[in-house]
Amino acid sequence: MSHLRVEMRETTAIVADFFHVTIRELHNRRRTNPHVETARMYAVYFCRQRTGASLHQLGDFFRRDHSTCNYHVELVKKLIAGRDREVARHVSSIVAQLTRLMPVPVLAMEKAA
Repeated sequence: MSHLRVEMRETTAIVADFFHVTIRELHNRRRTNPHVETARMYAVYFCRQRTGASLHQLGDFFRRDHSTCNYHVELVKKLIAGRDREVARHVSSIVAQLTRLMPVPVLAMEKAA
């Protein structure tokens, strides 16, 4: 397994745990849990920020079209820029977990600060 996929898998696990969903749900086409789409959106965003993966690589990993992954990344960027308190809590909590478990710079916080 490539280093990129390992990093994306670890990032996805942290985000899934934060939103109380399973990794399988994030990769599944069905939406049985209302938190799955939100969790997937953040997982795609953080995978892109942490790994620099292309939209096509993200699409392959999450079993989504690359344009859907682009939509997720851009939406999280807009939410961060909007200074929504709930989004800020989610981002800061996830960044703290990612930094503690996988000490790689997270570009999202540099832009949001």
